[in-house]
Amino acid sequence: MARPKIFIRDTYSLEQNPFPASAIAQWGSSDERENGSLYDADVVSKEYAEAIAKFVVGPVDSGSKFHFLWSLGEGEEARGFGKTVLLGHVARQINGDLGYQLLTENEFDRDEASENRILAGMGTFNKVDVTGLAAISLEQVRYLAQIDPGNGTSPMMVLREHFVRDIGPKVPGTPEDRVAIEAEKIRERVKETSLSIGGKTLGSPDRKLLDHFANADWRGLAGFLKDADAKNGFDLLSSALIIAKAGGVKRVLLFIDQVEDFASVDTPKKRRSLEVERFRDIAVETQPFGQMASYVLTMHPAAARSIEEYWSLARLPRVDHLLKQNERITVILKPLTRLEEAERLLGVYMGRFRRKGSAFDGLHPFDRGALAVLMDVSGGRPGNLLKFAHDLIEEGARNGWTKIGERQAREITHDVDLGEELVRTPGRRRIGAVE
Repeated sequence: MARPKIFIRDTYSLEQNPFPASAIAQWGSSDERENGSLYDADVVSKEYAEAIAKFVVGPVDSGSKFHFLWSLGEGEEARGFGKTVLLGHVARQINGDLGYQLLTENEFDRDEASENRILAGMGTFNKVDVTGLAAISLEQVRYLAQIDPGNGTSPMMVLREHFVRDIGPKVPGTPEDRVAIEAEKIRERVKETSLSIGGKTLGSPDRKLLDHFANADWRGLAGFLKDADAKNGFDLLSSALIIAKAGGVKRVLLFIDQVEDFASVDTPKKRRSLEVERFRDIAVETQPFGQMASYVLTMHPAAARSIEEYWSLARLPRVDHLLKQNERITVILKPLTRLEEAERLLGVYMGRFRRKGSAFDGLHPFDRGALAVLMDVSGGRPGNLLKFAHDLIEEGARNGWTKIGERQAREITHDVDLGEELVRTPGRRRIGAVE
């Protein structure tokens, strides 16, 4: 029998298995299948439009501070709805041109969009090294400095390009001379901006961070941030906000993912309470955070229950998605319900890896019967649907199926029960099983 990878290439006419091997998005990965770069907003067009209105337009227009992206369900049933990839897509759209196109597509005229530059950073809690709010702040700065393999730029690079255009005509001389002159002008403007900020602050911008940015030393910036201590996260994020403000940015959107890890029962209650209090002090009462920063937190019922007590004690807005007053700051992602939505979702991934000149298109080797089974076994959750599609491609190649229909899909998936331990059949790996 042919090696599965060769079978996928020759029989399915795909350069490789087009789907991610897990239902967990990894926004820092260079693998397009995992990092969210293949996200298609039209799959969940209603929720996507709602997210833009509430998480982007709302903060720019009203200065709204806290926003929540929800999925419902308990345990694993609250995962796989696409919260991470939606936020990652919004961040990419914003950072490509500091929000200009996105704003003009949402009823801002050109002048208004130019005057309301925005920037977006992402950070993800985990149970290993990003367990506190200072650490998540460092992750957000690292995100701003991270080069997107898709376009070869980082948000910081885009910000500097706008900065240079603002500070005057292009200076003559060698590229090295120009960078040196630009860097001095950038440092001077950032210094002036920092001195103009009133109220409680965390101090002047970090000198090394500013020097790397001003000198367009992107390799040096990445190395500096990689070695930075998490305890300095708030200071570094404050520095990034001051630099952004000096570059004409009016609002910075800070996306915080995996809040359940921060709100884990493994985190002592006293620490959770202190962390949330500190978050309130910095996010609301310290400048330039208070003036510039808006937050979007991913949320689900278990995380909300764990954090709600401390959130309320810190006098932060309640996270309850059922509250009428929270409608304007809350988006709820729901399962896919129509085969057309699933077909579009899978089609984007398959189209990206379809071999050039292939006689096949669409969902080959799947038919709509197989798609219906995938919808059923995934519960309509996009992340799970993609993961199960990955496993079905692998099983199809291993078994030598030239086409994958309802019968083949049910043969592999009939004993999958989401949320329960899988029943194993000797000699066959069931979709969703962990070996």
